[in-house]
Amino acid sequence: MEYFDVVVLGTGAAGLCAALAAADADASIGLFEKADKLGGTTALASGVSWIPNNKYAAEAGVVDSRDDALAYLHSLSHGMILPELAEALVDTGPELIDWLETSTPLKLRLVPGFPDYHHEHPGGKVRGGRSLEPELFSFAEIEGWGDLMVGVTRPMRVTETPVGGGTEFLEPEVEADRRSRQIEGLGRAMVGSLLRGCLDHDVVPRLEHRAVELVMEEGRVGGVRFETPTGPSRCEPGGS
Repeated sequence: MEYFDVVVLGTGAAGLCAALAAADADASIGLFEKADKLGGTTALASGVSWIPNNKYAAEAGVVDSRDDALAYLHSLSHGMILPELAEALVDTGPELIDWLETSTPLKLRLVPGFPDYHHEHPGGKVRGGRSLEPELFSFAEIEGWGDLMVGVTRPMRVTETPVGGGTEFLEPEVEADRRSRQIEGLGRAMVGSLLRGCLDHDVVPRLEHRAVELVMEEGRVGGVRFETPTGPSRCEPGGS
């Protein structure tokens, strides 16, 4: 039996951020991944985040506002979105950026001109400003973990791919330099940066731990049961 204040299931961007936030609050963390490699779908994706009214857009002269962002989200929701959740997403996005940049090596950057997917809707931005990508990250900072992450090495930014207006071809010397320094971009760069932050907070992912049951006690979650290669295990509250 193991004991933690907070148990996080999954090692994509959401799981890593949740674990990091709890660690920042001095909680003891159990971070578990069902697969034999970490990163989830984040490591397979471009790593682009939609954060309206952000400082990078403002620096680039892009005009955005809280009202526009909320109008855009509402227009896509068919009236089903919870207003308080939409407001939390829009209002705390800039705060999230600052927190990530102080708690992890993750640095975000604007994908210039990348439009909202449905920019024709109210509040949409046809010239972009809300899509941010992770800056390049060296896997030398998490030696050994790169081989334990899903996806393939891609030493480039979104802006260097066709999606971001590039060609997906790097100058040979640029590619050789990045590969020699274990530099990657896109989703794996995001996961790598967040993982470095977790490791710096003594939060180490446990792979091949498939959660099979939430143990309920008096209507509350009182533990998690796992299946692992060495047999079943369980964790409960009570780490600190």
